[in-house]
Amino acid sequence: MTGINKNMAIFSELPESVRTKLDAAMESKKYSAGDIIFREGTIGDGVYIVRSGRIMLYSFSAHGERKIFDLITEGDVIGEMAVIDGEARSMTAEAVTDVAMDFISKADFEDIILTDKAAILPFLTLVVRRLRRLDEHVEEIIFQGVPSRVAAAITYLAGRFGEEATDDDGRDVIRLSITHAEIADLVGTSREYASKFISQFQQDNLLKCGRGVLDIYNLDGIKAWAQ
Repeated sequence: MTGINKNMAIFSELPESVRTKLDAAMESKKYSAGDIIFREGTIGDGVYIVRSGRIMLYSFSAHGERKIFDLITEGDVIGEMAVIDGEARSMTAEAVTDVAMDFISKADFEDIILTDKAAILPFLTLVVRRLRRLDEHVEEIIFQGVPSRVAAAITYLAGRFGEEATDDDGRDVIRLSITHAEIADLVGTSREYASKFISQFQQDNLLKCGRGVLDIYNLDGIKAWAQ
């Protein structure tokens, strides 16, 4: 379904006239899990609005090590920074699941958003929010140990993507579809080291590990590890 939803956080403050222009300019796009939406180092050709699915934002170090910066989903906007500053894309965006998106070309984005004072502020808010999250991430890496970083990542992801579910024993859980490798990349450690502490959380009966899934029993208990 194409069309700006005024309840989407990034567009909630846009005037109706601006939302109407964006609706007319948008192009629907679909991606399958594993597809690359755009690559680090390429020119920013436009802005993407996520309609459904999950996307991973990451880059590679000089040694070829992947670093995940964020996982995003419905209602998020990506690709705006390269369009605003004219620099190359700083990250690669890859579909983790099947994804539906709307695309606004660079020319339309500049014409509709960057020339309208009432439209600029919400997008500046988006950029600042993303930079603030990056600052928090860097702070976690510098000042927190691996157990705290793993716990903080699980807490963050559970809040973003966790779904209420019931496990095989009839317990109410928060179900998080994520692999140990993805958590490791997100917190800047090895998969083995991340798995070690996830296993500790399981031994403490805070969660249960499945194949690509974490069933969280006690999110508060995991939050305590992050502090």
